[in-house]
Amino acid sequence: MDGFRLPQLRYGYPRQVVIVSIGDLVLDVRIVPAGPLEPDDDSPASIAIGGGGQAANFCAWTAASGEPVRLVTRIGEDDTGRRLVSDLEARGVEVRAVWAAEPTGIVAV
Repeated sequence: MDGFRLPQLRYGYPRQVVIVSIGDLVLDVRIVPAGPLEPDDDSPASIAIGGGGQAANFCAWTAASGEPVRLVTRIGEDDTGRRLVSDLEARGVEVRAVWAAEPTGIVAV
């Protein structure tokens, strides 16, 4: 945007803009079958796990573009939740988590 300028504080320092997303951080389990599914039979598949959730994904992409970003989320106070928060922080996302007694959400994709 040509001509866009951040508002200035009283002492002349520009305000820092931080993008904030409020929402989910879950463990995604991605399952990709190797071929067509057959009824009443096992089907080989590749399985990958990683962080997910709309708010968390948005924050990861925003941080990757170099913008300061913060995720406000509720997550289980368990090994999975701690790992997901740590992974996002390593990507440059500031995470403000409300730690819950319930386990971290898991979604099969």
